[in-house]
Amino acid sequence: MSAVKHVTKDTSPSFLYSTTADQTVNSLNATAYYDALKRAGVPVELHIFESGPHGTGMGQKLKGMAELEVWPTLLQHWMQLHGWMAATAPEN
Repeated sequence: MSAVKHVTKDTSPSFLYSTTADQTVNSLNATAYYDALKRAGVPVELHIFESGPHGTGMGQKLKGMAELEVWPTLLQHWMQLHGWMAATAPEN
C-alpha cells in the first residue's frame, strides 16, 4: 500500500523527517510523499538527516546523532508558522 496514491487536497498537513541511513524505510518514500502533498497543495515540510536508524523518536540523546535533536524545534517552528501552535515567549 502506498500513501502517495491516496493524497488529496484534503490530506492532513504533514511535517516529515527521515534519515538517509534508515535501513527499514528508504528516505525516497518521504520525498515521494512530500512531492504528492505539494502537488495537492497540502502544507508540508520535509527534513532528511544523513545519520540515524529507523524509529528515532524525538531524536534526543541518541549516541552519535546529535543532529537529530533539532527536529522537534523545526516542527515547533513550522506549526507556529501556520498558527497551529502558540509562539513561545523567549526564556530569560
